[in-house]
Amino acid sequence: MQAKMTGFELKTLRKQLGLSLAVASRQVETSVSTWCRWESGKQKIPLGAIKLFKLLNKTAITKIDSPKNNV
Repeated sequence: MQAKMTGFELKTLRKQLGLSLAVASRQVETSVSTWCRWESGKQKIPLGAIKLFKLLNKTAITKIDSPKNNV
């Protein structure tokens, strides 16, 4: 699992999963304002938050990353 994630990558993943800011931030038990700071690059994304977000959305991420979708 990748240890770092940029704000752009986090935002892209959230949108690919079809999650609102409120839902995504609730999944990792943080505020929407903190999530926005992560996405904008104003604040470093904690590794634990990245791992938890990916774990909670593992099935959907696997579908996004499957070779079929990388045409």
